[in-house]
This record gives sequence, structure tokens and C-alpha cells, in this order.
Amino acid sequence: MPTISRRRTVVSLYLGNYEAELDELYNQVMKAQRAESVQPKRMSSKSEAFALAKRYDELAEEARESAVEVTVWAVSFRTWTELEEKHPPRPGNQRDQLSGFNRAGFLADLVTASLASDPDGGIDPRDLDKLLEVGGKILDELGGEEMSRFHYAKLEKAAWDMNNSEVDLPKESLAYVITQANGAESRRRSASE
Repeated sequence: MPTISRRRTVVSLYLGNYEAELDELYNQVMKAQRAESVQPKRMSSKSEAFALAKRYDELAEEARESAVEVTVWAVSFRTWTELEEKHPPRPGNQRDQLSGFNRAGFLADLVTASLASDPDGGIDPRDLDKLLEVGGKILDELGGEEMSRFHYAKLEKAAWDMNNSEVDLPKESLAYVITQANGAESRRRSASE
């Protein structure tokens, strides 16, 4: 029987103010594009949307080159259960009660354990204390207490998603979906085609 490999994702933590600059530039591109769609122009060097889009692409490439890439792994189901047991819901906290665990403590340890859960890293996935120790060192190398809330939130979301989000696989053949989408625009092929 084949074994299931551990899920992982790579999170790009951009340095400086790239995220905000890219977001602002993206909004400018969309605004210019909407304005140009009212009075259509040829997509040329005179197009403000095109010029802004080129600047966006350049800035995005610059951001990618300076980004810190962090691999976030799914933890084993046993580790997840141990984390839940370690962080019981706080009395009177409705969110905790609905989740079944203390969200604040649980999520912090989930991020830390997810940073160290590389199946080739030599750590027994059942050794939560070791996962938290090694993951804590990785987190410290990334900036630890000095890390921005934004960067930490990206890691937190990735850790949650790696352990809780399904990857939606297409229910139908992709070729069928494309054929259906293009069906209204295309003619039937003859037997000779």
C-alpha cells in the first residue's frame, strides 16, 4: 500500500514594504484599466494601465528576489490531537468552546510545530516537545518576537491550511469543462477533422 506524503507549502515573507506597495500599485492598475475600458485605447506604451502593470511586474519580481521562503508542513494527526489536549478551551470563551481548544495557545504551537515537521528532518512526529523546540529555533531565526504580525499571520494561515483545508480536485474532466465553455463559440468538428 502506498504511503501518503506530508503536505507542505512555501510561504514567501517579503522584506520591507513590498506587500503594501504591490497592493497599492495593483489598485492603481485596476482603476486605470476601468477608466480605459470606458474609452478604449490600444494597449500600447500610452496606456496608463499597461505602464502601471509593467511597474507592478517589476516590483513583484524585486519582492520575490528579496523574499524569505519558509516551508510550512502539515503535522501528523497524532500531533494535532496532542496539541488539542495541551490547549483545552478556556472557560467562558465562546470561540474556544466552538473550536474545542484554546485558539491562541493552540495556533501558536501549531505554527511552531509546522515549521519543524519536515518528514526528512529526523524528528519523530510523535515527539511534540522536540517539534516545538526545533520549530521555536526556526521561528527565532525568522525574527521571533520582532517578526511583524503580518508575517506571522501568513505563517499561521499556512499552518492552519496545511492541516485543515482540502485541496479541491476537479469533479469533472478539465478537458470537458473547457469544451463546454468553448461550446457556444465553436462549431462541431466534422469527422475528417
